Amino acid sequence: MNLIDRKKYVFSFLGIVLFFSSCHEDKLDLYAGGEFSNQTSHIYFSLQRWTPSGINYTLNYPIGTQIHTQKWQRIVAPQDSITKSYALDPSGTASDTVYIPVSLMGLPVNRDRTFRYTTWGETNAEEGRDFRVIAASIPANEVVGAILVEIEREAIKDTAFVIDFLLLTNEEFQTNYTMIKRSSSDTTQVDLREFRLRVSDFLEVPKLWGTIRTFLGDFSRKKLYLLRDVAHADLNELYASHPNLILMNSWGSILKRYLADQKEAGNTIYEDDGVTEMKSGQSV
Repeated sequence: MNLIDRKKYVFSFLGIVLFFSSCHEDKLDLYAGGEFSNQTSHIYFSLQRWTPSGINYTLNYPIGTQIHTQKWQRIVAPQDSITKSYALDPSGTASDTVYIPVSLMGLPVNRDRTFRYTTWGETNAEEGRDFRVIAASIPANEVVGAILVEIEREAIKDTAFVIDFLLLTNEEFQTNYTMIKRSSSDTTQVDLREFRLRVSDFLEVPKLWGTIRTFLGDFSRKKLYLLRDVAHADLNELYASHPNLILMNSWGSILKRYLADQKEAGNTIYEDDGVTEMKSGQSV
């Protein structure tokens, strides 16, 4: 090998070394603080719509010496709100605790971690007076935590309250996991940083009664209580973000048959005005 060839060889070798050295120093670390880092935990609201065929999930949530046990079901359709009507609760307790699941995208750790939130949007309840947040954390060694909200029932006796929660970032958690479709067949998107809690202590007209009316007819509080007693209906289903229409049809059929049987027996069921005969929807 002559001198020129040796120089070419040396320079080529040095070029290769410098190239790989440069690649090593300047390569993008996709896991060091990008949108989804494996060193950063992300949180999101994770309430799932109830379904009998869902996978049961039980969380034991420790707060001091008290253990809160919550059972819920996972399916693919996320909810972004809860509507609770304490008119359906016969216990008469002065306060109640509402559990809003918050899930972790990342690895659990062996200590409790608190996350940040704020109330915003259409919130018309005052924290500390109408409600208080008992905890907002992911427990040690868990991948699901919660915002636990204690509701003062006296405050909602005559008024429906809306509490809009928004998850915020802090030194423990990021909130980059945001939009998701409700399901593969539903193009509606949910922002997993946002959640609405609506509470009242009287029966309101469900938001989607326009859809439900075809099965159950015109709304009345008397009719809802009758459904609860006759069809053993869980009335919270009427206030779901996406009511189960198969279930609504079943309840409507039960109501129709009951009203017909009572009328035939000479005991026609009327609405509260004592004049209007109670009827089911037209589709049952």
